[in-house]
Amino acid sequence: MTVGQNVHMLFGPGASADNFQFETSVDGFYNEVQNYSSADINPYRPSDQGANQTGHYTQLVWANSYLLGCGYIKYRVGSTTYNYVVCNYGPAGNYRGQPLYQTGSVASACAGSSRDNVYAGLCTS
Repeated sequence: MTVGQNVHMLFGPGASADNFQFETSVDGFYNEVQNYSSADINPYRPSDQGANQTGHYTQLVWANSYLLGCGYIKYRVGSTTYNYVVCNYGPAGNYRGQPLYQTGSVASACAGSSRDNVYAGLCTS
């Protein structure tokens, strides 16, 4: 199985690096949604151009990636604090020409009455 990967790093002296929060990375991956056009969902077309990157977002929400593992490390060298977050997704996503995810009404692809009673937007098996 191939895996997709998102990496975020923040380093420097001062409070921003010292007070880094893990959620900042995941939020940053997702916030690329503002650069992504719904016209590029099916088929998937990347738009990773300079400041308008979307590859972190699209890997995060890629429907066929159902395995996720993230790691975080923070360390200092002298007066500089380094923060790294790495998330692996399996199987990998971001395949040009494949659908990012299925479009339609929430949980509309649930078989029969398999819509979850607690989380109405999800299917159960």
